[in-house]
Amino acid sequence: MATFDDYTSLPSVMYAKDEIRVIQGLMGMSREYIVDNIDKFNKVVSGLDGSHMDGGAYGWLA
Repeated sequence: MATFDDYTSLPSVMYAKDEIRVIQGLMGMSREYIVDNIDKFNKVVSGLDGSHMDGGAYGWLA
């Protein structure tokens, strides 16, 4: 199972294949793990959204 530690240093802009890899990792997480780490989950999801904008959003995760 992927953990949120796997997603602390993602690039600001990702290729679609890398975004899919992150999404698949999130989908493989248990509901309990996500609930227990909801803030980290929200940061990863916001980062995925930000990877399509100028400048991205992952810089503040590291």
